[in-house]
Amino acid sequence: MKGWRHQACIKKAMARLQWIFLCLLILTVWNGQAHAQAPQCDAIFTQDQINQQPDIFVVDFQDQKPEKLLAVAFANLLEKGQLEESRQIVEILADQGLTSLTSSQFETLKKTRKYASVLRAALQMTAEDHAGPQRFADFVADFGHLNDMIDAKKSDESKALALLVLKGYRKIDFSQLSGEVKTASVKSVKKYLRDVRKEATEIMELKKMTLDQYHEVRKDLKEFLAFYQLADQAYGFEKYADEYKYLSSLNDDLGKLNDEFTAEVINGKADKNKTKIEFPKKYNLKKRVHYFLSHSSIRKSSEEVSEGNF
Repeated sequence: MKGWRHQACIKKAMARLQWIFLCLLILTVWNGQAHAQAPQCDAIFTQDQINQQPDIFVVDFQDQKPEKLLAVAFANLLEKGQLEESRQIVEILADQGLTSLTSSQFETLKKTRKYASVLRAALQMTAEDHAGPQRFADFVADFGHLNDMIDAKKSDESKALALLVLKGYRKIDFSQLSGEVKTASVKSVKKYLRDVRKEATEIMELKKMTLDQYHEVRKDLKEFLAFYQLADQAYGFEKYADEYKYLSSLNDDLGKLNDEFTAEVINGKADKNKTKIEFPKKYNLKKRVHYFLSHSSIRKSSEEVSEGNF
């Protein structure tokens, strides 16, 4: 009788072990499949697309002028950027502090900053001096710092930066700003983008980088994001939806970590020029950045620039 009970216990134990092993096996296979599929999901593009056209992130002006790209960026800021609404919100912030603003007002500030940042990227790409008016660059930088302080819930610092942003508003007639800008040639724009890509590639080759260098990689990629965001609208190409989707998603995830690093700097836990990090693997970022950098080309009409991957 005891032997029968002993054997029954052994059978139950073996059955449990088999069940546990089966569960572990299923989880292992599932994780492996999910990991294998992640790059394809992140990349958005199919393997057939990659095989047919290895350089799938193409900057192609097709004999179009950079002026159109810049004009669209100016128009978007004026028509969609809610500049006046944000100016009124910043005035309230400068006077009363963070607690006086609603979540809707914070979203309006973010929207203005977004369109202003795209215009700054477009100016850096297409202006003859690859910079544009300095007071506008200062305005966008101050707006960015204001956003950082708002996110960090630093009321006094936010009020001080709000005064700087208001100073920028007083210096700039946004409706006339485009008239001050001379645009670069397509050749100059291509060289600028080549240099931007080279800078990002060199930083990505570092084993460790400063927080400021991480930020530079994101800024470099935003130049290409600005092209893909504006080109279809400016030139009627209707062909860059996938490229924009890929870089927009990548920029959002790079921005999430950049916000975390910025908060550490603001709170004195890190130094943007001294603290060094390995490029984050979170969100599969490193692979996604390398994927873009290694699948890029810049073309003019059917003639492809043959320098590196360009």
